[in-house]
Amino acid sequence: MNVLVVGSGIIGLSIAFELALAGHRVKVITRNYEEGASWVAGGMLAPYSEGLEGDLLTFSTESLSLYPEFLDRLGEVSKLSVSVRYGILRLAVSEEEYDKIAKKINNLKTEVEKLDEAELSRREPLLAGVFAGGFFFAREGSVDTE
Repeated sequence: MNVLVVGSGIIGLSIAFELALAGHRVKVITRNYEEGASWVAGGMLAPYSEGLEGDLLTFSTESLSLYPEFLDRLGEVSKLSVSVRYGILRLAVSEEEYDKIAKKINNLKTEVEKLDEAELSRREPLLAGVFAGGFFFAREGSVDTE
């Protein structure tokens, strides 16, 4: 079957990749890669730190869990490796925001490290005195979008 995929972001290219592996002839078209969501999002893999909820959180966490296997398959076929940096820091500008985020993440089924202002400043000295604290999500990350 011949398939046309519109969009060359991570979704479009992932669809094209899977279709090609299944034996289909695939063509990808895009207007301008730098205008797409994957480019703008910086390759973030962050369903928890982004504050997603409900079905979107469920879908995103499932997608995140499948991503390492997808990268392995992609690497086997392309002989290229995708650079993934793990660990995302979500910052709170006020005590009120810190408390609000802390309350929300208590219900999440993921590892998250709460950093008060002192601990945040110790780890990231350039943030000292700017933020009330932060939350470190070790399993989330970002991919190199180039």
